[in-house]
Amino acid sequence: MPHTWITECLELYNINRTLRAFIANLMRLWKTTLEANGKPLSKVTIKCGIYQGDALSPLLICIGLNTLSQIISNTGYGYRLWNGATISHLHYMDDIKLHAKNEWDNDSLIHTTRIYSTEIGMSFGLEKCSRMVTKRGKLVYTEGVFFPEGTIGDIEDSYKYLGIPQANGNLEEETRKVATAKYPRRVRQVLRSQLIGKNKTQASNQIPSRNLKVAKGGDTDHRC
Repeated sequence: MPHTWITECLELYNINRTLRAFIANLMRLWKTTLEANGKPLSKVTIKCGIYQGDALSPLLICIGLNTLSQIISNTGYGYRLWNGATISHLHYMDDIKLHAKNEWDNDSLIHTTRIYSTEIGMSFGLEKCSRMVTKRGKLVYTEGVFFPEGTIGDIEDSYKYLGIPQANGNLEEETRKVATAKYPRRVRQVLRSQLIGKNKTQASNQIPSRNLKVAKGGDTDHRC
């Protein structure tokens, strides 16, 4: 995500002027060192992207992509659930999953997301995208979605969203077994870290152990 878009969003959401200036000046100082064979070559200024693992990064990327969520919601597309609610997308950081009632509406949401990414100068990542079309619970294979940059193909089997297997039947039990196996290992990693006791307790309590519920039964599903 370009830093110019982050600063523009901070102004768009009327963030305090002093705080905006602080974040903008902070991003200008972001640098990294290129190395070869263990020897430093030169320092490079980071003008695009944010630091992974930094405490401020999740907030910045959410601010930068929140407008996309609003745009998708305003299109009016989506899949209507049995309780009357309409779901058009699931958004977690830079992962987005689009839902629509038919293939054409779904393609429109995909193009909207692509246009947004292009306009703000953020890579769309076609190689990480895929689409799933279902009718009456069965997969329907199509020719995919075509862009000047390439094609988004259809899912042929199951896939993962936020690390959880989806599609191709109910995989809740399998997901539960995988989470149960990973949880103790992650707790051990936290306990072996250099964090103080209070932070270790807080980190352990934040390890994801929830089940992600995904709407099913729609005619069209796209994961990007």
